[in-house]
Amino acid sequence: MTQAIETDVLVVGGGGAAARAALEAHNAGARVVLAVKGRFGAVGTRGSGATAGAISELGGMRPIGMPNGPPASGRQEAFDDIVQAGLGVADRRLVEILTEETWDAMTDLTEWGATFGGMGMKSHGLPIMTALESQIRRSDIQVQEQTMIVSLLVEDGTCRGAIGIGENGGNSVFKAAATVLGTGGNGQLFERNLHPSCVTGDGYAMGYEAGAELMNMEFNQIFQGTVYPTINMLTAGWMWPYYPRITNGNGEEFIQNYLPEGTTVKECMDQRARHFPFSTRDTLSKYIDIAIIKEILAGRGNQHNGVYIDLTDPKINIPPASREFYEYRGVDMTREPVEVSIFLHCSNGGLVIDENAQTTTPGLFAAGEVAAGPHGADRLGGNMLAASQVFGKRAGRHAAEWAKQTGVPSVAGALIGEHEQRIVDLEESDGDRTPSELTQLIQKLAWENMLLTRSKDNLNTVLEGVEQIRNELMPRLTVSNATQLVEAFELQNRLQVAEIMARPALLREESRGGHYREDFPERDDGNWLQAITIEKGAAGRLEIGGRVVDPDWQDREGDMGARRWG
Repeated sequence: MTQAIETDVLVVGGGGAAARAALEAHNAGARVVLAVKGRFGAVGTRGSGATAGAISELGGMRPIGMPNGPPASGRQEAFDDIVQAGLGVADRRLVEILTEETWDAMTDLTEWGATFGGMGMKSHGLPIMTALESQIRRSDIQVQEQTMIVSLLVEDGTCRGAIGIGENGGNSVFKAAATVLGTGGNGQLFERNLHPSCVTGDGYAMGYEAGAELMNMEFNQIFQGTVYPTINMLTAGWMWPYYPRITNGNGEEFIQNYLPEGTTVKECMDQRARHFPFSTRDTLSKYIDIAIIKEILAGRGNQHNGVYIDLTDPKINIPPASREFYEYRGVDMTREPVEVSIFLHCSNGGLVIDENAQTTTPGLFAAGEVAAGPHGADRLGGNMLAASQVFGKRAGRHAAEWAKQTGVPSVAGALIGEHEQRIVDLEESDGDRTPSELTQLIQKLAWENMLLTRSKDNLNTVLEGVEQIRNELMPRLTVSNATQLVEAFELQNRLQVAEIMARPALLREESRGGHYREDFPERDDGNWLQAITIEKGAAGRLEIGGRVVDPDWQDREGDMGARRWG
């Protein structure tokens, strides 16, 4: 059974960017449908996106522009830091918008009931989602839960809506004057990630298929996180000044085995105390993460494929908020070492947008982690949540304006039929391999070969694995119910996004920010001071290009200095 829905603005996603876009489009007078995988507002589970995942007691939305705030919150200071952290591949105009409009976006949230703690907000973005969900539930926005948008309807080069499938069965055809993607990033491409199950790279894959351009897809933010007894909790930077003992599954310290001659573990940890995420921008801190992932890949991890960070020394002053956060989730740092591994936190790239949050495909907008530009090779802490609100607000308002100018379009029946046939083809799959089995294959492949330590060989291993799954295993797929149909589409998106990430990572023969090439470990501004772009070519194949997005960029003396960032 297929239901037809007409609306001015269709918003896809359930996290902070999508919710903000839906609310802003509604407040601008548009009829709005919000299509959400899972349940809208389901904290930390399917439907919430990454925003409502309380993965840390720290962090939150960075209060850029806070009146009478410290220098770190000043607009000019924030702009300069973001541009420097971007290392030449952040869009300066989008950074300017981010720094100019964050405080106003936060003020809106406060008026809607969000509770800010200190300089930002705790529990990651949970207060954002609480405030936005409350506003949306009280409005006449149509929330279409347990609906996965599987393809965008593009006619004459313009997006005119989308096709969706129900997680409990049934299809939907959405005819929309404007469509906003707020689908988040690509976390669930990787075996270890900090995202709920709904974050499978859908927006990247659908935008690519719709002809939209992407960039900076090789840049990620990578963290250490817990693997047992609770997974997906970030470990925080407060621990490094205590120089904790890190051991493998055999009880052996190992970081020193990976260091350049003449350097020490203490020096690594001193550098790492300045930033939470993995980065190549300093000389030694990266070796902590490199050592951890290599020990695990070499089979020297523990039974949970992790290593141990020992914080049990009574001299270590564990912040009360951290201790409470971890203990509530079953981890007592004072009694036993913490079991950790390497996790994907977020993508710094995505669909190319202009200052109105419109992609290069007319009628298609994007905001939040699915969009590129406000971040570059590295991202400062709290700025992804800030971008979700600033550009979610812009996307919703400009999508409503676009809808008023164009009206709800007609869509050719043949185009709808073509996309519906794709659903039928998957529904009729009757092989011997389930979508979840193949998903585990690509997640393992991506985590082992593309997350942190990259090289020509392992990136080609990813691309070869993608082709093998597509050509040899996908024809053997079985789909027997609505859940497996959703999983099959998510699998297809994962495969597409793996290629969209691996090809620019293979092309960028240098190390910059969160992109680390073992075979090209140094930054090369002479050849790579530009963004790599991706789009679907006329022949249906992925095409790669380059663009100088910040021609005025110059490396700042002292880089990020001694300050803590990220």
